[in-house]
Amino acid sequence: MQEELGHQDGVVTVAQLRELGLTYDEIRAEVEAGRWHRVGRKTLSITGPEPSGPRALARRAVWEVGGHACLDGASALIQAGLTGWSEDKVHVSVVRGARYRLVEGVRVHVLRERGRVIGSDPPRTPPEVAALRAATWARTDREAATILAMGVQQRIVAADRLGPAWESSPRSSRRALLGRLVGLVADGAQALSEIDFAELGRARGWPEPDRQVVVRTSRGRIYLDVRFTRYGTVAEINGVQHYSKLVSIDDALRRNEHAISGERALEIPAVGLLLDPEPLLDQVEAALRAGGWPGPDLSCGSGPAEVAS
Repeated sequence: MQEELGHQDGVVTVAQLRELGLTYDEIRAEVEAGRWHRVGRKTLSITGPEPSGPRALARRAVWEVGGHACLDGASALIQAGLTGWSEDKVHVSVVRGARYRLVEGVRVHVLRERGRVIGSDPPRTPPEVAALRAATWARTDREAATILAMGVQQRIVAADRLGPAWESSPRSSRRALLGRLVGLVADGAQALSEIDFAELGRARGWPEPDRQVVVRTSRGRIYLDVRFTRYGTVAEINGVQHYSKLVSIDDALRRNEHAISGERALEIPAVGLLLDPEPLLDQVEAALRAGGWPGPDLSCGSGPAEVAS
């Protein structure tokens, strides 16, 4: 039995056992002897009293819910190979009107239109669709941004498929946020976030910086995204490809605190500008003041106080 169904992470269905030629009496005998364990109406664990790991739980979820359920959201991404992310429940989706069962440890999403399903062992939604749904169903905006960025960074989600999937997706409770996130994540570039940074700086009355400055170092030429030359402050706008988790926003804030008192080279996570820009902007402003910037010229109204040389 282990050899025939070893690829199923230690879980099987009664129907599969019957297809292998076992009778109901033989199956019951194995359960009563404690060698196999019931973990649902349809599912047996043949390696221990509980399903062993997230992949086994995913199989159990699809089998037990029924109604042609498939893995969706974060669970579909994990099944596709996403690492560094965990969920307290398995996410599956069914089409509206399907007959399904509620199962402990499983969150069922009833969708008007589910779209394409790939695979069968177990079935799941395509990664680009799963990532957008995972972001929509996430508990917080930060979690939404995290899983979207991680999916692309780990190459579970093809960046060039994310945009089209977003354009054809239905309404989302986070539509405004996700629209901006998809632009950042799918492009893998800093252009959009640099524009955001410039606009936010102008709103605070910062001096205009130099941009894409070429600097020669012992390791060759490097390009600095933003450099306030007169005030000895550099800001690097890092896209999502630099981060495996958005806890890096917090790490950047801590590193910047140290940088302000010495070399003022600040790290600005692009997604941080979208989710919670003020703490990062406060640090840039503190660095500028430490470099001698007197602050905005309030007598001239809003806008840049001066142009850096």
